[in-house]
This record gives sequence, C-alpha cells and structure tokens, in this order.
Amino acid sequence: NYISRYKKTTELEPSSEISQHEFNRDVLIWFVRDLLAFENVKKPGMIDFMKKFLQSKTLPVPSTLSGAALNDLYVTVFTKIKEELATVRSICVMADGWTDRYNGRSYVGIRISCVKNWEYRLFTLSCRTMPGSHTGHYLAEHIRLVLSKFFPDCRKLIIASCHDGASNMMKSSQLLKVQSVQHCVAHALH
Repeated sequence: NYISRYKKTTELEPSSEISQHEFNRDVLIWFVRDLLAFENVKKPGMIDFMKKFLQSKTLPVPSTLSGAALNDLYVTVFTKIKEELATVRSICVMADGWTDRYNGRSYVGIRISCVKNWEYRLFTLSCRTMPGSHTGHYLAEHIRLVLSKFFPDCRKLIIASCHDGASNMMKSSQLLKVQSVQHCVAHALH
C-alpha cells in the first residue's frame, strides 16, 4: 500500500525504480498533503525540475491527478479508515454546516472522534455541498448516510455529538438518538 510509506517520517526509504502509475499517485499524495493545485504540474518551474532530475518520468496532466489518481487515493484512504473503524463502538460526531457567501453554496462537514487502543483518533468522513437545506431532518439523514458507509449497523453505535448548538443541529442530534450533546467551544466563545 503506497499510503503506508508516508507515515509521519522525514526519511523515506529509497525505492527502486517505480512505475509511471505509482509516480502519478506519489505526485498526487504530495499535492494533496501540501494543498497544491493540480495545475502546478503545468508550471515551467515544475517542468524544468522534472527534466533536470527525473528525466525517466513524465509529469501527469492535471486531469490524470483529478481523475484516476485521486479516485485511487480516495478508495485507498476510505478502505483504510473503514478498517480502522471496524471495531469502534462509541463515537463523537462533529458536524458543521455553512454557506459560501461568494457562490451561495451550502456545505456540511462531518468528522468523528473516538478512542482506539487508548489513543484519541479523529477522522474527517465527509465534506460536501448540500443539495437541500440545513434542516435538522436533512442533516440527520445526511449524517446517517455518511456513517452507514463506515459502520455496517449504526444502531449499535454509542453516539455523542459536538456542534454549534443551533436548533437544526440540536434537532439532528435528537433524530440520531445522540446520548450526549456537547456545544463546540469555538462556537460558544464566538
């Protein structure tokens, strides 16, 4: 698994000649980790660097990074997170909804935290646009859908929640049968 090579280390083991396929995935991981635009592969500095130091490799085009390579990375990370959560029975769901003032799009982000092997773990499960409104019913259904992708039977989970305390978030917690609600400290201070 090519993801395992990037675990919090500054010294990566030198690898033998890698395929163009793996090289494309490594460029994608680099860009995702550093929040770089995929268009950077077309910039003169990047092209000149590659010609000088990595002549045997061809830079992927942005559509390769945003298409097949990104999908491969998503499937790999999704599978890894699902494996990590397989034995987890108690979670705290953190949800936040907001609207982009420039484009007028509504978003919702869903993270969960848990303790596994006596270690605090935090996972971002979803961040996407919302076709519907931010009602409590819609949020609860959306959260259920996201959780069901990672937990086969959500009814067996012990769920706590943390959010801004708005009425729609409170309603979604009620509909999800959350056992404990915690107001987000950042929202409370704001």
